[in-house]
Amino acid sequence: MFLNERLIVGCLITLAIALGVASIFVLGKDNIAFSDTYDYIVAAKSLLGNGTYPNVGSLPFFRAPLYPIFIALIWSAVPESIFAVKLVQVAMHAGVVVFVYVGSKLIWENWIAAGISGLLVAINPFFLYHAAAIQTEALHTFLVTLGVLVIVALTAGHKRFFWLSIGGGLVFGLAALCKPSALGLGVVAAALMLFLRSGSDRRITLPILFVASMFATILPWSFYNLATKGEFILVNDAGGYALWLGNHEANLRTYEESFDNLKDLQDYHENVSKTVTAKQIEEWNVTKGYSELSLGGREALWRDAAIEKARNDPSQAIRLDLWKLWGFWKPNLNRDVYGRTASILSGLFMLPLYLFGAVGLALTASEIRTRKIAWLFVAMAIFITAVHVLIVSNLRLRIPYIDPWLMAFAGFGLTSVCKKFVGRLKGNEVSREAIHC
Repeated sequence: MFLNERLIVGCLITLAIALGVASIFVLGKDNIAFSDTYDYIVAAKSLLGNGTYPNVGSLPFFRAPLYPIFIALIWSAVPESIFAVKLVQVAMHAGVVVFVYVGSKLIWENWIAAGISGLLVAINPFFLYHAAAIQTEALHTFLVTLGVLVIVALTAGHKRFFWLSIGGGLVFGLAALCKPSALGLGVVAAALMLFLRSGSDRRITLPILFVASMFATILPWSFYNLATKGEFILVNDAGGYALWLGNHEANLRTYEESFDNLKDLQDYHENVSKTVTAKQIEEWNVTKGYSELSLGGREALWRDAAIEKARNDPSQAIRLDLWKLWGFWKPNLNRDVYGRTASILSGLFMLPLYLFGAVGLALTASEIRTRKIAWLFVAMAIFITAVHVLIVSNLRLRIPYIDPWLMAFAGFGLTSVCKKFVGRLKGNEVSREAIHC
């Protein structure tokens, strides 16, 4: 069985890499026309050129540092090669396949379910798209999936709890330096360990080690911000602006109206994120001296404006939040962006996985041995959904947190359904043979 498992994992890795490389050439091996790409490239070039990190990007905040650092590290060996970055991301996609396989085997002790789970990750078009794009998602998915795998191992009572706790915190710290939302998820996961390991003599030790390691990973960057910007900023100063932009009433049109073509939609997003933002800054420069404020002061201004807007029109805020909830969990790609065919095909791929994922989650919750794991994933899914609905939400932001382990539950659910169906067929054959006799 060990040799068979090695063969299965090898085949899954080979498939993931082959499909990832194919995706690179389909989308263009040097194509950088993706959301936020420009800021990451500018930051990477700045790190390589003069060793400094930009204080602001194309929007009124500076980006979380890890993805530009990731690009800079690759470019230090292969200067300015977009193709090289994408190849490394394909390798990370294969890593996610392995993490999900290992996690599935750890949870259900079923190599068939683990193999199907890994296969679903390997062929998932959303993961393949991100592997071929210059965006944070490939790196972030790799880190978050690995971090959750460590939490699963700790929840299951793995013997190497000390090093796993430190390693898990380190991974979540890196994930937070890629996207700050991972910081909150790491804290929630640590808190959950207090309850999920009830009765264990290490119940308190593990979360403390985990959180300490996570913040120890982040703090060097925070002190860099203090040294270079004069302010202690944990990761970046994007929170207030993201809250303001994500809850701006102009976003309602993107949900409630259709656009004639992709360019119209892109122009509208450009207008909201750039023109509307610029007008707000211009107004605040006159009334509040925006340009003279500290980075923290500016972030607070954006945050307070978002809160005031929600208070003034709560019904509109709720309406937008409900749309954002749909945007986070919807199974299909945006038709206005990717076209009708891609939207339909993506929905046809994901809807059965939602169904089998629900079956797998229910079956996991029904077993005493695995019940804690089910609650772990439910709690983390609720938290990360709430964070993105509160701030800004779309399908792209769901994928690093939800989809890898959704594929795991779907693989287990599909295996269980097939096993039950085959069992019934065998039972029917036995019954017919008994009647014949």
